[in-house]
Amino acid sequence: MIIITPTLGASRFLDETVRSCEANAPGALHVLCSPAGQCQDLMGRYPRCQVVPEGRTEVGVYGALNHVLRMFWGHTGWFSYINDDDVLMPGFARAVEMAKASRSIDIIYGQVEMITREGMPITRISVARKSWHIGHYFRTGVVPFTQQGTLIRASMVKQLGGLDTRYRLLADTDFFQRAFNARARFAFLDAVVAQYRIRHGQLSSDLKAQAAELREMLGYYPPPSLRWFSRFVVGCLGGFGNREVFASRLAANGRLRLKVILPEFQKQ
Repeated sequence: MIIITPTLGASRFLDETVRSCEANAPGALHVLCSPAGQCQDLMGRYPRCQVVPEGRTEVGVYGALNHVLRMFWGHTGWFSYINDDDVLMPGFARAVEMAKASRSIDIIYGQVEMITREGMPITRISVARKSWHIGHYFRTGVVPFTQQGTLIRASMVKQLGGLDTRYRLLADTDFFQRAFNARARFAFLDAVVAQYRIRHGQLSSDLKAQAAELREMLGYYPPPSLRWFSRFVVGCLGGFGNREVFASRLAANGRLRLKVILPEFQKQ
């Protein structure tokens, strides 16, 4: 099992990311992929990690992931990736055990908690708590879960040709949608597997660009004619399953929608 962190080597949160992988990913190899000029420094700072230079033609986070995955084809059964400012949580260790014990699951995902720049909790992200809900989330334009703390069977990545680097922000969401269409088997773990740090200037703070990429995906994967049922599943069943998440948002922020809550924290 490998965990990949694409990094320029300059994140002040990288120490915390590496420590969280050591603590919560027992037996996994943590691979740092960085520009060649940063590799020597990272090797000295993180001797327990394997440091590899990024590919010559593959750029960006998703290009780095494809590059490392190709290096490890045939040498790992599962992989995950964590950004150099995010954190794996103790729930991830449970996901690792689930992966080791299963021969039928292809993708394991759990709950993700958003935190401020300084590590204070903001809210958990709502999630498709039943794997059969996932297709309905996609069909209504809602992301069913995020990549932080997700474990993916390496053979599924190879089968689908890796991540589509045409997408700058949501290539992981596109991959999960293609995996669903290819009948991958998903499993939800009811535990917080990772923390996702919200800060000013990060790529994911561009909500308009994310929405544009999601619209492009939805055009590529047309929704079914019975879209009303998907809305029911997401709005009613999904909403009920995430009732604790929404209640905590109201209690902490007085608001429900992330696109209203997050801009306040992204300015910090």
